[in-house]
Amino acid sequence: MPSDPQSDQIIPHVEGFFHAASNTISYVVKDPQSNACAIIDSVLDLDYAAGKIAYTHADMIIDYVEKNKLNLKFILNTHHHFDHVGGNLELKDKYNLLIAGNENDKKRIPGIDIFLNETEKFVFNSHEFQVINTPGHTSDCISFYVKSMKSVFTGDAVFSLGCGRLFEGSPNEMWKSICKIKSLPDDTNIFCGHEYTMNNAIFTKAIIDNEAIDLKIREIKKLRSNNIPTIPTTIAAEKKLNIFFQADRDEIKSLFSKELINDEEAFKMIRLAKDNF
Repeated sequence: MPSDPQSDQIIPHVEGFFHAASNTISYVVKDPQSNACAIIDSVLDLDYAAGKIAYTHADMIIDYVEKNKLNLKFILNTHHHFDHVGGNLELKDKYNLLIAGNENDKKRIPGIDIFLNETEKFVFNSHEFQVINTPGHTSDCISFYVKSMKSVFTGDAVFSLGCGRLFEGSPNEMWKSICKIKSLPDDTNIFCGHEYTMNNAIFTKAIIDNEAIDLKIREIKKLRSNNIPTIPTTIAAEKKLNIFFQADRDEIKSLFSKELINDEEAFKMIRLAKDNF
């Protein structure tokens, strides 16, 4: 995560752990004034060859925690899908930590202790994690906005150049969720749940073929060829190139319909186009 040299002492450090099999990213957020840390989502490994569950990804996080002598206190889950909660119980058993998630998802998040809703903030040491309801991908997805970090952890609500598939929520719900995220300050870092940027960029180019997206694709290729993640992105960057952020623009609507359509209808058409891409 980019940092301000003058404020390194108060801004938590974010370390991402990439799970190649599912392109999922878990994050360890370390408090700069102590050895305390928290995890945003914990990945479950499936060993398909052996036909059993593995914990390789969770073990990577454990190694990092042990090596840096950290005090792992919390897991914050954005939603209940197995690729975001699979390491919960192993990590809870080892560290006696607490698990927080949406109160409406409590029956589907393993080991949950703390029930969150949008009217409150989760406090990790002196840092406030504002809970934002972002349904669409699932009915109970939440994101965590940390103003002191200029960062938002979006799970599968918003991706770099994309957004999550709609498994439980409606297009209207997802559009409202995107509007909540894009209303955050432009310099907010977006830490999303998956590294899907190249696929999203290819889809965008199929709809809007211009120099900006060509430049972005070259940038993505360079980063990924060196095994460097494209995450985090920023609100400003997504406003510029994420077509799902632009469903309220007339020039985008005209690409999908000759009729006059509202923002929600435009978003629905974009999402359907991506699903069928």
